[in-house]
Amino acid sequence: MSYNWQQKGWPEFQFTPGLIEDIQLKFLLKSGKSNGQYAGIPAEKKDQLLVDILLSEAIKTSEIEGEFLSRVDVMSSLKKNLGIHEEQPRLVKDHRAKGIAKLMVAVRQSWQEPLSETLLFSWHEMLMEGNRYIQAGKWRSGTEPMQVVSGTIGKEIVHFEAPPSYRVSMEMDRFIIWFNATVPGGAKQILN
Repeated sequence: MSYNWQQKGWPEFQFTPGLIEDIQLKFLLKSGKSNGQYAGIPAEKKDQLLVDILLSEAIKTSEIEGEFLSRVDVMSSLKKNLGIHEEQPRLVKDHRAKGIAKLMVAVRQSWQEPLSETLLFSWHEMLMEGNRYIQAGKWRSGTEPMQVVSGTIGKEIVHFEAPPSYRVSMEMDRFIIWFNATVPGGAKQILN
């Protein structure tokens, strides 16, 4: 089996518009309904709604990676990063909660910036805040393969293998160029 980075045409992902039209229409209807509901929320409740949305995303994203964080710590960190006053600020000791909160707020504020190595590295540094076992803010190095694996010892299943570390910088450069070219207004923007 070949992985995405091994396939012909990588990283220029393509899709067939007709295959996603139904999904796209359902999304547009739901997002329109959500926008209407949001517009009707009193201003003083919008901050809490934003915190709730970012909190849910931060917790779910962390769980996917096997990280289980305190909701209270992440919420307190989100409020701090958003500049929302807390009556009784919580002392957050978990660097992971601080890091994911910083990342969620930063991504929300920088989503329209062109993707770049610098931006990705800064997000990585936020996410890995306080983790002394990971060299944050740089491409990985080393010779061992980077794999997504499941199963018991001796019966492992490799679901994905990333490019070898010596190729990561080159592959990411290619991906970043493609990504920035396909955003709305880009030279090869993806139209729907």
